[in-house]
Amino acid sequence: MLGASNARMNELEAENSRLRAELLAQTQRADALLTMNAKLRRENTTLVCQVSQMARGSVPPALTLNEMATNRITGVGALQRLCWN
Repeated sequence: MLGASNARMNELEAENSRLRAELLAQTQRADALLTMNAKLRRENTTLVCQVSQMARGSVPPALTLNEMATNRITGVGALQRLCWN
C-alpha cells in the first residue's frame, strides 16, 4: 500500500514541477509583452505628436541641399532629389 501512495505522491510532485515551470514561462512571456506594449505606446505617442504638428502646419522647414547631401530623409520627392538642377 505504501508503494502506491509514494507513486501517486511522486506523480503529483512531477505535475507540480511541470506546472511551476509552465507558470514561470508564461510570466516571463507576459513581462516581455508588457515591455513591448509600453515601447509601442511611447512610439505611438511620438507619432501622434508629429501628425498633430503636421496638421497644424508647424512642421520644421524643408532641409537645405547641404542637409540632403548628408543622406538625411527629406520631404522632397524622389525625382526632385535626383534632378535638382
